[in-house]
Amino acid sequence: MKIKHALPLAALLVSSTAFAAHTDNDWYTGLRLGATDYTDYKISGGESSSAIDANIGGGLFLGYNFVDWFALEGGYTYLGELETSEKITNHALELVGKFTLQATDNLDLFVKAGAFGYKTDADSANDDGFNATAGFGAEYFFNDNVSTRLEYQYYNNLTLDEAKWDAHLLAVSLVYNWGSPAAIAAVAAPIVASQLVAEEPVQEKVEAVKEKVQDKMMKIASEKVQVAFPFGSSVLSEESMQQLTPVIEHLKAYPDAKLFLVGHTDASGPAEYNQTFSVKRADALATYLSEEFSIDKSRMTVSGEGESMPIATNDTTEGRAMNRRVSVFSPSFEMMANK
Repeated sequence: MKIKHALPLAALLVSSTAFAAHTDNDWYTGLRLGATDYTDYKISGGESSSAIDANIGGGLFLGYNFVDWFALEGGYTYLGELETSEKITNHALELVGKFTLQATDNLDLFVKAGAFGYKTDADSANDDGFNATAGFGAEYFFNDNVSTRLEYQYYNNLTLDEAKWDAHLLAVSLVYNWGSPAAIAAVAAPIVASQLVAEEPVQEKVEAVKEKVQDKMMKIASEKVQVAFPFGSSVLSEESMQQLTPVIEHLKAYPDAKLFLVGHTDASGPAEYNQTFSVKRADALATYLSEEFSIDKSRMTVSGEGESMPIATNDTTEGRAMNRRVSVFSPSFEMMANK
């Protein structure tokens, strides 16, 4: 098997409008295992070869997410044994920048670029040096903490005495992300009890319903709730569904009640992308109410404010979790007492 040069394709992964990631966890570590390949083997004034048989490679890495679309990643990679007239063992210590964009709710694409220090060992000699490395791949998230990658990485110009060659690694990685356990709690229960209470006194609403006067008008109190969403997702969680209970009961009890759904995001990623995604969240919520509870969409107004109306700081994990929400509001209105 030969691993072909594919670095030009990495440029296709870089987008100016859709940078994102699937986890708020700051740190991650991983293990990768795959195949190595060697190309452009040359000896000064001697033999040369365009490719040499593939070998086993792999390693360990540790990374830190500075922002949602950029991480700094370092690690050790065993680049296998190159077999010429003798076996040459290849080792690399690398430090790269990792640039990420979101492809789907669970899938990220990324490119990496940086430098590596290498050590090559053979029976007759050994060598070391520094050079450039780059790569690209895809990462699938099973949940906030565990993901897997398929990635390719290129290592430029390793040497041993008068010989030099390029190394390539195609590997599968298992990654564990950690660093912000409080974020889950913030998403699961961002609503305090006071937010679920009607803006006007409950007792007033009860007394109004009890009135039996034929032409008496009564005022129906408003309902308001903030529905939290996981990072990079427009899919409702079980907790989010439970938060909607008072609004659903209100809409079913009062067919004349209207509903306004306004989506919001945190400040991660470009503002244009966040604006579009905030509308997507609000629309997903409207579709859920329509399909699961037969609430007519004509009663609902959907909009989005992107990152422009935060309710908490975007400088912390907990604050960003609170800002990823849909504001659900059913305004008060008047109706006939006997209706």
